[in-house]
Amino acid sequence: MKKTSFLRVFAFLGIVSLVVWGCGGWLSKKKAQQQTLVDATLPKAKSESISIYQMPIDSLIKTKSIEHNYTSYTFDTSKCKYFPDFTPENIFTLPKYKALFGWTDDYTIEPTEEYKNSPRLMYKNVPYQGSSCSYSAVEGRIRNAKGLKFIPINEPSEIKISMDEAIKIALEQEYLTRKGQIRKRLIDSLGYVPEKYREMLTDPPMSDNEKKIYSTNAKFIWEKKIPNPADSIYHPKGELLYIYSGNKSARLAYEFYIYAIKGLWHMYIDPLTGEVIGMHQLTNILLVNP
Repeated sequence: MKKTSFLRVFAFLGIVSLVVWGCGGWLSKKKAQQQTLVDATLPKAKSESISIYQMPIDSLIKTKSIEHNYTSYTFDTSKCKYFPDFTPENIFTLPKYKALFGWTDDYTIEPTEEYKNSPRLMYKNVPYQGSSCSYSAVEGRIRNAKGLKFIPINEPSEIKISMDEAIKIALEQEYLTRKGQIRKRLIDSLGYVPEKYREMLTDPPMSDNEKKIYSTNAKFIWEKKIPNPADSIYHPKGELLYIYSGNKSARLAYEFYIYAIKGLWHMYIDPLTGEVIGMHQLTNILLVNP
């Protein structure tokens, strides 16, 4: 009798265990289904596997400063892992990162071999003269970056003077030594050079050897009686640029370096009008002998 009662109790407990186990499994499955529905309506948790699309770009920024035309940032390198495309190759090229500096699609960059961390900023494929953007990185993570935003006051489509025409204008200019420039200013203001300054302001004559090499009335160092093909490196080779034009603006200009016998000159010519908008002597008297 006792054995039969024990067996009945044991069977009853087994049935209860199976019921409890089954209900528990059903409840767990139901809870998992409900959690799945909740997760589908909420953003994913910020974990190590979070993607760039789940975190605002602003969360990368530690500090931001604006000085003159430049916007500078310091970034939180610990968060760069959440932005796999936030790399030196993309910081100035992807639209979402270009927007940090106020650049539209018209602004692009041109990498430079000399300064890999400081590419040249371009507007409609015309580069800006001088430093325009730079970055520094540690182990591939960008630590800080700086970018220039300039406002073009004219467009490349408005150019009316070709490069060849600009070269012709450049070569037609008067190139004087520093003494010659002073003489000219005195003549322009007084009408003559005072006697006490005449000897002091007289340019040294060419040597006999130089007279043999250079053409009569030679103006540029490649103008020799016997042309030297190597002198082609001194022929003017202009570049179309955007140059600083005050405040946040920039204007188009052809830039030239002119190797005149009476000095090396740096010059800008307006590509819309052909006007010389800047002319500065860098060195005095250049005579290059073979």
